[in-house]
Amino acid sequence: MTGGVRRRVRRWLGAAALGVTVTVALGVVVPPHPARAAPAVPSRTAWVEGDSVLLGAADDTRADLAQDGWKATVAPFGGLQLVAAIDVFRNVRPEMGSVAVIELGNNYIGDPNAFGAQIDETMSVLSGMHVIWLTTALFEPRQALINDQIWAAARRWRNLDVMDWSATVRADPWAVGPDGLHLTSDGRALMAGMIRQRLDAWYRQFTGPARPVVAGYGGAPGLGPSGQLTTAGDAAGIAATPTGGGYWVAGGDGGVLTYGDARYYGSAGGVHLVSPVVAMAATPDGRGYWLVASDGGVFTYGDARYYGSAGGVHLASPIVGMAAAPDGHGYWLVGSDGGIFTYGNVGFFGSAGALPLVSPVAAMAASPDGRGYWMVACDGGVFTYGDARFSGSAAGAPVPLTGAVFTDLAARPGGGYWLLGQQPG
Repeated sequence: MTGGVRRRVRRWLGAAALGVTVTVALGVVVPPHPARAAPAVPSRTAWVEGDSVLLGAADDTRADLAQDGWKATVAPFGGLQLVAAIDVFRNVRPEMGSVAVIELGNNYIGDPNAFGAQIDETMSVLSGMHVIWLTTALFEPRQALINDQIWAAARRWRNLDVMDWSATVRADPWAVGPDGLHLTSDGRALMAGMIRQRLDAWYRQFTGPARPVVAGYGGAPGLGPSGQLTTAGDAAGIAATPTGGGYWVAGGDGGVLTYGDARYYGSAGGVHLVSPVVAMAATPDGRGYWLVASDGGVFTYGDARYYGSAGGVHLASPIVGMAAAPDGHGYWLVGSDGGIFTYGNVGFFGSAGALPLVSPVAAMAASPDGRGYWMVACDGGVFTYGDARFSGSAAGAPVPLTGAVFTDLAARPGGGYWLLGQQPG
């Protein structure tokens, strides 16, 4: 990232002193649904394999993952083909951990249609692991066929998650050099950050146990929880009632808790989720709410209406946030790369999808008239669009909650905001 771009991005990053809520996650089901057993927690261990493209980002990837608590083997090799990597995987499979990241397909020289069979063989060898597979940059026309095989394999293998590097390069051509393939210095940081984001998004569904804590600021009442409740996973979203006298808290498992004057209208706690819930939004009258999962799937409860989802879209990055239109006739979704998706009658006012981000986006909130929105980054910074006004920054400031991470955003009527964090379980 150039110095000028970095300075501009940091200027745009501001913070949660917006009369909004910043949250982290949960994972509980309230009656009438019975609580479910927590899923087995995999080790935070990853194997990252690729060719000369990933080799350029190897040091950045190791540093990013180590800083984020991952025990990762990053083992790219120049010119590596998938057929050779399969033999490597067979030999080291017991050491690979819970999840594999694969950046391979640039050196394949056979019939592109046969590449899918090699992917299937890879997935068989990696049985029991979650696999994140990067599409390739379109440095040659035939790479589009390779990418088609990767996407097709994801439809055959439930544990295969595609990270669309091809779409990222189209949006950010500065990430690669003149050959259209190998990474620039900025591209190395970008690829490493995207790999970390995707691994974290997958692992969020397993984190816990945790003890969620909600603290009120600027007149927002402290209604709980206050660390006394142990949950199976971390928290996912919070939404205020129209009166500002209560809120809902959603968990990664789709469970919903109610506080103050918030009423319960149902949850996804008894549903098998393909991807964890990451955010929620309430309807204007407080008689319903939406939940959104990291794959873009949308769930509706009470008087919340369905206006579409990103569930069938090839996402360059996972969905992390949601905001509802003031009249309840639409909503926005945002990805961790700052990309915005609109549904219903909401307008598009810009996005950070083409910007090199200092910290990934974690959440969003709409302005009161629906003619703009804020996006919050993991470091507490904010992007403003439309008529959303910049009101300060929490970037770099300590958050007064043990273990708190920014993962959702919701406005409180009448001013003030809640922070939702969690303490170790």
